[in-house]
Amino acid sequence: MRSCRISKQVLAALVDTVMVVWLLGTISDDGSYPGKMGGRRMCRSCQTINVEIVFDEFEIRNITYNPKFESLEVFNAIGGYMRIYLGASIVTFYDLVEIAVAAVFRHAKKRRKANKKYKNRKNKPWMYDTFVDDPSLRRHRKRKNNSSRSIRNIY
Repeated sequence: MRSCRISKQVLAALVDTVMVVWLLGTISDDGSYPGKMGGRRMCRSCQTINVEIVFDEFEIRNITYNPKFESLEVFNAIGGYMRIYLGASIVTFYDLVEIAVAAVFRHAKKRRKANKKYKNRKNKPWMYDTFVDDPSLRRHRKRKNNSSRSIRNIY
């Protein structure tokens, strides 16, 4: 003797489809299930669900879309990609020009500063040049700095 019974029966109608579902389950009237039934085991057939689906008509629709480009759309797409590429390359070009101009200005400023320093050294009177060439004063005499143009490569 089986202890199974039909606990719920659900009928649903969707558009032209009738779906009948029989639930052969173990849910009792008080809402208990096998884990709550004090360790009582149900048979395998009581723990299964049988689903039966009935269709009024069997019809399959395949919808495919094949996009076709017109010549104007192709030129529009290519033009858009070229605008992106040219925009990026123009920005990159301006960045490179800015770096080059900044380097030229930096080098020119450094040269002006070096020339100004050289001219100040050249016009500055030396401390011990006015004294007589006395051998006792030689150790205190400052050494003249030769300009960078007259220094020989000693290596």
